[in-house]
Amino acid sequence: MRGRIVLFLVLAVAIALAGVYVGWSTTTPTAVGEPATTTQADSSVGSTRGRAARSVPSRTPTPSLPKAPPPKAIPPKACTPQAAAQPPAHTKWWDPPPPAADQVYFRQVAITSFDDSAQTSISPDNQALTTTFDNFTIAVRKGGQCDVTRSLSMTLPVTGPAPAARLGFYVQGTAYADQGASARLTIRANGQVKVKRFPAGFADSYIHWLKFPVTPGATYTVSVQLEVHQNPDTGGYATLNMTSIDSSVT
Repeated sequence: MRGRIVLFLVLAVAIALAGVYVGWSTTTPTAVGEPATTTQADSSVGSTRGRAARSVPSRTPTPSLPKAPPPKAIPPKACTPQAAAQPPAHTKWWDPPPPAADQVYFRQVAITSFDDSAQTSISPDNQALTTTFDNFTIAVRKGGQCDVTRSLSMTLPVTGPAPAARLGFYVQGTAYADQGASARLTIRANGQVKVKRFPAGFADSYIHWLKFPVTPGATYTVSVQLEVHQNPDTGGYATLNMTSIDSSVT
């Protein structure tokens, strides 16, 4: 009986000591270097502060792609002169009988032209020639050739007993030039050059002529050149033709 009482007392003392020890440990200050124990409330506040204190990592900027260079300006198409296709030269000779002894007149007239429709007639006194054409025409259209040229030449021998004379050369035809285009007709003979221009907006018939002195016994070559031009940027329609040539010596 007495032993049981002693055992009971020992157990009671042990329990009391254990309770004291547990209470002391819960109030013991946190050692340096050990994390503090926080309550639920402290945990929520700390987490808020932690979020505020944390710096959001900056996103790595996407490298900007190099800008494409501006498109290069395309220069306007170069306007290269192009001669119209010409068939073999067509030559006509005229060898009239000698006229009266006191005249100046033409002999052995030669005409070289791409237009083989050319028809030549001579007056009874052999002092006047008329040549007509059906197909002596050139033209440019938008998107086609920039320039077109065609030419004709006439060889005119002059003979007779007279000491001197004058030769007249007359070209007739029609011309039309739209905006962005033009045409030109040039006559060359005996060292002279005479040009007739047809600017944009011209639409009519024309007569272009050249006169020069001649000496019997000499041969003269007269050339005619037709040209049509087109502006490569604004290009318009143009056409130029020659319907007849009249020549005379007086």
